[in-house]
Amino acid sequence: MARQDITARIISHTSPADQIYLLDIKAPEIAAQARPGQFCMLHPLNNPDTHDPLLRRPLSIHDARDDGTVCFLYRKTGKGTELLSMLKAGESIRILGPLGNGFTWRQDSACILVGGGMGIAPLLFLSKRLKHSGSTFCVILGAATAHDLACIESFRAISPKDSLFFTTEDGSMGKQGLVTDILKEFLDRSHGNGNGLRVMTCGPWPMMKAVASMCSRNRIACQVSLEAHMACGTGLCLGCAVPTAGDKAGYIHVCREGPVTDAENIRW
Repeated sequence: MARQDITARIISHTSPADQIYLLDIKAPEIAAQARPGQFCMLHPLNNPDTHDPLLRRPLSIHDARDDGTVCFLYRKTGKGTELLSMLKAGESIRILGPLGNGFTWRQDSACILVGGGMGIAPLLFLSKRLKHSGSTFCVILGAATAHDLACIESFRAISPKDSLFFTTEDGSMGKQGLVTDILKEFLDRSHGNGNGLRVMTCGPWPMMKAVASMCSRNRIACQVSLEAHMACGTGLCLGCAVPTAGDKAGYIHVCREGPVTDAENIRW
């Protein structure tokens, strides 16, 4: 799959919640190739007189539409994302992608999607593809407060009836607690026989570690979408190393062997 390095036009840039932004870019070359779980490297062009910040910012693909739009859901956390947040519709941005490995599934698999915090970002695209393939799935989304659960109406629009669940730590939406509380209920019903069941998760490292552990105990396949600081996004800088498990423990690089990998591959 050939990655593209293009200058594209921003068609919409909104803030559905404080410090959270939804960026829509017209990039049909990337949209046509993108798979759920992949990411792009973005570089704002609104600071032409300086190379600060020098590096592009990696963002998971929130959605890729048939009209050639690629969407990104992100939180403003530093200088790079602050510059991104200042971009307006009609302006241009540099985008490299799609990059990395995405989620995989069989059409006859039943899938549980688990997202925490900004880890919900890649799960909308995944939900759409699962629905299109006719796969059975449910979605569990969690955050500290209801305010942090951005763009949930998009999930409501495509999720099967009674298959979308929310948790918040303060109880302001859905069940008070953690996503793992609801996941445990599902896994308990499998009674250790999760043949055909697959869990796909993205979120903070401790959350994914807990999800991976629960799946391992219940002998259920689990894929994790990893996040890491990276400079190039293509495997050249080797800066996004994550330790691996197994007899030949070493490292994988999130941009090349990830972001999506089997949970059993990671030394948590």
